[in-house]
Amino acid sequence: MSDPRATHPLDVDLVAFVDGVLDAAAVEDVEAHLGRCLICRLKRQRIAQAPPIGVADRHGGEAPAFDPIEVEEADPSAVGTGELWLTAADDAAMVLVTEVWPEGRGVVVVPVVLDVEVADDGTLVLDGTASPLAVPMAIYDGMLTRLPMATLRGRIVPARPGVDLLRLSEDHPGVSRGSPLEGPADPRHEVRQAIDEHLVGAEPSSTTPQHVFDERFEELRRAFYGRDDAAVRPLHLPPGVPDTWEGIAQIESFNQRVLLLLIEGGLPEDPGQVSALCEQLDGSAVAVRADPRSPQVDVYLRANLAGARSVQTGAVLSGPILTGPDADTIVRYLDAMVSIPSVTALTGRRAPVDPKEILGRQVEAALAAQVATGRNARIPAKREGLTSVEGLGPDLTEALRTVFSKMVTPSAIIDLADGDEG
Repeated sequence: MSDPRATHPLDVDLVAFVDGVLDAAAVEDVEAHLGRCLICRLKRQRIAQAPPIGVADRHGGEAPAFDPIEVEEADPSAVGTGELWLTAADDAAMVLVTEVWPEGRGVVVVPVVLDVEVADDGTLVLDGTASPLAVPMAIYDGMLTRLPMATLRGRIVPARPGVDLLRLSEDHPGVSRGSPLEGPADPRHEVRQAIDEHLVGAEPSSTTPQHVFDERFEELRRAFYGRDDAAVRPLHLPPGVPDTWEGIAQIESFNQRVLLLLIEGGLPEDPGQVSALCEQLDGSAVAVRADPRSPQVDVYLRANLAGARSVQTGAVLSGPILTGPDADTIVRYLDAMVSIPSVTALTGRRAPVDPKEILGRQVEAALAAQVATGRNARIPAKREGLTSVEGLGPDLTEALRTVFSKMVTPSAIIDLADGDEG
């Protein structure tokens, strides 16, 4: 090798290795490195499969046959779900469109690569018999990314029409999952990061609120990446809501669903329409952004929007329960509110589950989060209101038990704790 101290072999050494002209002393070093480095194995694979430059083959070998992938020029506004597209960049990326937002507001895509050797267990791997391109491909079906329409450049024409990529799973013939990631040092983490950065970098340069809105969706998705208990999805607002409202995302975790909205100026004086939207979309809480260029949100409980009253004073509860940057604040809300499923280890009812204990932990966690937020509040009235519930855990738990006894059985609470539906 040209430099034995180098972390990776030089490209010229890999070319010489593939061509069989690397000196014997260096071959052993390259082979040892390839055995532990996925990135260099990919380089070697690309070099070995690349057609020769020019018309002469100086080593006397035959150039392999390459079936080109056909790309047709198409207006991005005509994009459809389940289609493969290239992004508009010098180094274009291939994506699978999983969702098209109405009114040209963008698409939701997942990355697709032909380097199936980098596939991990978060990737669907299609062999040549299952692939619509008739060549192996890997789909990162969990890496949802929202892109503006203008990011798409050309539609890929399938060599094998009729393959519904959105319905494929590892149970289908010719489809499998990649191997699990082997700890934080696995080089496939770097591959994922590079793909993610490449897609984000493909977005057209813009300073419009819409572009900021897209970036906030991406940051939310990344904030929850790796949390198996939570999912971030686009939020489509139904007809009838004000045109000035924007649905950014919905974050789901166990029995909680947070609706993230952009309402310039913040929650309206009459929150009835927000409450109705929350009920219609089965949201447990609403996170409202008042400024399209700021990540700050106020989180309101669905019950408070509907005019819930304080158990202690009887006053209407109308203020936010949490305030702060959207991703961090929503994470704090979910961590407090989904504490009930922490007893899922008791599957099979191997140990008794006390509904009062479950409910008590839920109440204490929610009150603790509210008090902690209140102590950091800068507005005195807000700070006083949020911290006033400190110490009310036992009384509130007992009051809720009395209310729930009329509508929820203890077995229903236990089922919720075990993640059952019903």
